[in-house]
Amino acid sequence: MTAPTDAALRGRQLLLDNFDFYGPKCLKIRDKDGNIVPFVLNTAQKIALAIMEHQKATEGYIRVIILKGRQQGLSTLINGYLYRETSMRKGKKTIVVAHKAESTETLFQMTHRYHANIPEAIRAKTKYSGKKLLSFDRLDSSYLVVTAGGDGIARGETLQGGHLSEVAFWPKSTAAENFNGLMKSFPPKPGVVLAIESTANGVSGVFADQWRQAVAGNTDFVPIFIPWYVTQEYTAKVPDDFVLTAEELDLMARYGTYKMPDGTEIPGFCTKGQAQWRRKEIGTNGAEKFKQEYPFHPEEAFLTTGSPVFHAERIADM
Repeated sequence: MTAPTDAALRGRQLLLDNFDFYGPKCLKIRDKDGNIVPFVLNTAQKIALAIMEHQKATEGYIRVIILKGRQQGLSTLINGYLYRETSMRKGKKTIVVAHKAESTETLFQMTHRYHANIPEAIRAKTKYSGKKLLSFDRLDSSYLVVTAGGDGIARGETLQGGHLSEVAFWPKSTAAENFNGLMKSFPPKPGVVLAIESTANGVSGVFADQWRQAVAGNTDFVPIFIPWYVTQEYTAKVPDDFVLTAEELDLMARYGTYKMPDGTEIPGFCTKGQAQWRRKEIGTNGAEKFKQEYPFHPEEAFLTTGSPVFHAERIADM
């Protein structure tokens, strides 16, 4: 076997050190129009990646919990990041836990697409490639996708990579047991990557509890909130007679700009097109559902149930 050149080694290290570079050079994704295109990070993905990389630089590992709006590409980012770590480093054992069988298949198809389209020069040789498992021969690394709901997921394992997807929607009967068991499998050691992500689903449950604990600083998970309005495609054509309401003007005053992790300010909720898109979503699914799936701030994502004594929206605003 020919030894790699210095230039090849430097190129490999650049791919390992810079996911912004690795993504578009090495990974292909299916966009929302059905096209297979290079993975260029969107704004939501850049926000999450910057926080993840900062924790890695300061702590040596990544442990994040992400509260997001719908279809912002966070699963794509996390799976791409974990695929790179597992297919380019030795001895990495990665698990992805989806909330239902359909999502399990979707997430593994995404990973297979990464592997099928990666440049030949850096494609890891597979020992086994099945419906839920990729095993990389010479690296002694593996990438497994499973569905939440079974008993004892990864019990007794020591894992170096994990993506716990849509945790708020895991089956209630086994969610706490599976989550607690998985936490014992991920030691907070250098090189370990663990990302929990979900849209909200009520005020209680594993995800809501873990989010609040992270925000309070009671765990080593870094909380990441991704507001819906940083996703540029969430806009609609505005009719000629469109007039902003007092509520919309107030929201624009509060959320008109967004500060990126590096301090740079970008446009937030600030256009009539965004307001029109929001009106249509609320008209279709209702205001409470919109707040849960497309929150302006974390507190309004966790909807109350029943008939609370105090006005939930006022409390959230405060």
